Amino acid sequence: MACHTVFSNDGDCLFCGTRSISNSQIMELLQYILVAVVVLVALVWLFRKSLFPSKKTSGCGDGNCGCH
Repeated sequence: MACHTVFSNDGDCLFCGTRSISNSQIMELLQYILVAVVVLVALVWLFRKSLFPSKKTSGCGDGNCGCH
């Protein structure tokens, strides 16, 4: 649906003028961005876990830790 004025009350158009963007296109773009961010965070977390594993700390609470 085309927008005719800059301040159109048309629910299908966010920006009106020579290049109009519909709300469904914006939602689709936001979904792609959200998926990319989630995948990027997951990959960073996996690489961090595999490249820099957490160090196991041994306390002296077990009785046989070699502290004495």
